[in-house]
Amino acid sequence: MSSPTSRSVRPVRWTVLAPALLALHASVAVAQQPDSSAGPLVSRRALGTFAGFVAAGAALYPLDRRLERAFRAPGVQRSLAARDAAAGFNLVGDPGVIAAGVVMLGTGWVARRPSLARAGLHATEAIVLGGSATALLKIAAGRQRPLLEPGDHDDFALGRGRSEGRASFPSGHTTAAFAFASAVSADVRASQWRRSHPRAAAATGAALFGGAALVGAARMFDDKHWASDVAVGAGVGTLAGDVVSAYARAHPRSRLERLVGRVAVVPSARGLALGVATR
Repeated sequence: MSSPTSRSVRPVRWTVLAPALLALHASVAVAQQPDSSAGPLVSRRALGTFAGFVAAGAALYPLDRRLERAFRAPGVQRSLAARDAAAGFNLVGDPGVIAAGVVMLGTGWVARRPSLARAGLHATEAIVLGGSATALLKIAAGRQRPLLEPGDHDDFALGRGRSEGRASFPSGHTTAAFAFASAVSADVRASQWRRSHPRAAAATGAALFGGAALVGAARMFDDKHWASDVAVGAGVGTLAGDVVSAYARAHPRSRLERLVGRVAVVPSARGLALGVATR
């Protein structure tokens, strides 16, 4: 049971978190203001998608306890296949997607495919951006993880989310997985490959977001997060991917974009080395 001290901060409800989420939404909305050299950094569609995830989190909040019981049911927990899948998708969320971004970057350099290297860069940037936003929200919310006290979904301690036990809201693994899916999907949509293989490109996007959703389910299976944590984490990650992709489109000639596109692995006297094309 919760101690009297923890109960003293109990009056916090989902609606108390609305200002923080609205502030995040508004700060990104400012990026919609175009400058003289680029269009909107974030589209209305991206902001609408983020708002939809937040609304889903609010709708799931009253169902958090019921969904936790469903995931923690003995029959579900005894399933070897479910346990193995959860373990695998937990690894996908961390460190899997960040490793995948780095591998894509390196493979693009080795294979001299600048588009693949840039996709790896964008995925990594999106994960870092989304993770930073999620870390701040975790500290602000201070929500207790379900495994510490099952069914106690309304235990928040605002501004005290620095400990692992109070880092439930939102889900960091889900944020990372959706950031990766969002950024890579955007690069696929903008690629020449999509024009020649539209069905395969659509299937790739569906697989990326489907896998990201399973990362969230794995976190709930392990009782690390409530359903509302997962929904908002998905929104933060998707928005991070949209922001990074929009910035890359608006600034295709930035120093980093040009550098990543020009790097390649080349033969040297000692084997292989990184080289930078002069033009």
